[in-house]
Amino acid sequence: MLQVVQAPRLLRASRMVNLVERTSAAAAARPDGAELLRRNLMLVRDALHDDPVEVRAHQAEGSLLLLLGRPADAIASYERAIAIQNGPELQLALGLASQKLGDLTAARRHFQSAVRLDPRLTPQVPAALR
Repeated sequence: MLQVVQAPRLLRASRMVNLVERTSAAAAARPDGAELLRRNLMLVRDALHDDPVEVRAHQAEGSLLLLLGRPADAIASYERAIAIQNGPELQLALGLASQKLGDLTAARRHFQSAVRLDPRLTPQVPAALR
C-alpha cells in the first residue's frame, strides 16, 4: 500500500524536475532570468521533498545553484547526487563548480573522473584542467 500512496508524489517530483530542466538554460540567458532560476530552485526543492533520492533533482538543484553564482552550494548538491548514484555528468558538473570556486585541484580530479567514466566528455573539459 505504501508504494501506491508514494507513486503520485514520485511522479510529481519527476515532472517538476523535467520542467526545471527544460526552462533553466533559457532562463539563464534572459536579463530577468535570475527570478525564474530562483523559482525553479523552489520547484526542485519541492521535488526533493517528495523524492529525496531523485538523482536528477539533486543534479538540477546543483546546476541552478551554479547558475545563481553559488558554487559551494552547488557542490553540496552534486555530492548528494553522487552519494546516490555516481555518473560522468555529475563528475563534470562537480569539476565546473570546483573550478568556479577556485579549487583547481578538485576541478581537475572531477574532470579526470568524468572523462574516465565517459571519454566523449573530453571536449567539455577545459584544456588546462585535463
